[in-house]
Amino acid sequence: MMSQTHIFQAREQGNGDWGYAGLDGQFIIPPKYKKAYDFSADGAAMVMIGKKFFVINTRGEVLEAGVDKVIPLINAWSGVADGFKDGYLLVTQKKKWGCLGPDAQVAIPLIYDQLTHFDGGYALAELDGAFFVLDKNGSKKPINANDIQAIKHFSDGLAAVEVKGQQWGFI
Repeated sequence: MMSQTHIFQAREQGNGDWGYAGLDGQFIIPPKYKKAYDFSADGAAMVMIGKKFFVINTRGEVLEAGVDKVIPLINAWSGVADGFKDGYLLVTQKKKWGCLGPDAQVAIPLIYDQLTHFDGGYALAELDGAFFVLDKNGSKKPINANDIQAIKHFSDGLAAVEVKGQQWGFI
């Protein structure tokens, strides 16, 4: 598989569509996407065709998704959809969150009320008012903290949580 260090998003001058090129600058996947995101190390990327998101492989083949419609997380800071993070694509369906793996199949079931993207193999999740640390196998460890109001993703082994009274801490 090719990783992001060998294939990158590119577009031709005067063409608003994105494709992917190799280190030699030649297109590997022709520009035909409204938006194109980084490839994961496993060789999957999210792209936008028209107004819909899809997962493709490094040959540009659209992978059959394990959900009815790929609806990714929109980053609150940038307003842009997040692509694959730590090998998983965070998606939502019917107000529940889960993840697709690089094969576009459900890797983490879409059952969570909140779910952060994975970083270093871990994510934070909320299910029925309880909060958990979730690993990439789907195993959950409960977080023993009361009154959690907000969760942030892991970074460098820590994840920020907000508790009642707008106080933040790390787990």
